[in-house]
Amino acid sequence: MIGSGLKKLAAENGMKVSKGVAYGSLRGYAAALFEGAGWKKITFSATFPDSAQRGLFIDAINKTDVKTLYRVTQVSVGHKNIVVEFFDNPGTMKKIYGFLDWFAPLLEQYSATKVGICPECGGQVTDGCWKLIDGVAYYMHSSCAEKVRIQISEEEQTRKQEAEGSYGAGLLGALLGAGLGAVVWALVLLAGYVASLVGLLIGFLAEKGYNLLQGKKGKGKLAILIIAIVAGVVLGTLGA
Repeated sequence: MIGSGLKKLAAENGMKVSKGVAYGSLRGYAAALFEGAGWKKITFSATFPDSAQRGLFIDAINKTDVKTLYRVTQVSVGHKNIVVEFFDNPGTMKKIYGFLDWFAPLLEQYSATKVGICPECGGQVTDGCWKLIDGVAYYMHSSCAEKVRIQISEEEQTRKQEAEGSYGAGLLGALLGAGLGAVVWALVLLAGYVASLVGLLIGFLAEKGYNLLQGKKGKGKLAILIIAIVAGVVLGTLGA
């Protein structure tokens, strides 16, 4: 939720308020306003033309005592956004107005992208839409917004898959699959051949077993498959 101070700031800049967040154009830049117990926050959707300009912008912030002057507790400059957090107590709104009077010209000086530039494709936006992503308000083309929505959906699906399953069950399945491959490896060796294709077969069966027993889709999967494949080769060699 946001209080009367941020609501007033939002109204003065023609920003919209929805579900406790104000978003829209703030001094010409895409922004969102939030607040909580003891803090207020402004996030800007903005990029810089190159790393040099971004570096100079960061240097300018670091050279200014923003904590004393404006009660700023943190400024985080990402590649597509800037997050500014304020310590909130009586009089903070006056500090925020002063901060914006200093900060908006600084964004202008170092060529930060304004609200009319799509953060996804970099093109001019005349009739776009607003999207709030991880606390940052982006103004972009509808087609670009759909592209971002799909990307986020795919990322969420991947995270969901990684959270499901078990490494223990996956290890068991990988070892069982590698065991089947080891039998083939042993038979090939007994026949007097050494075939690299059988090694690939062991890998295929190990991964198949891992997936069949619903092994977890995380970073540990690769390590488990390597262990299972090595075990399959060793078992096959010993079996022969």
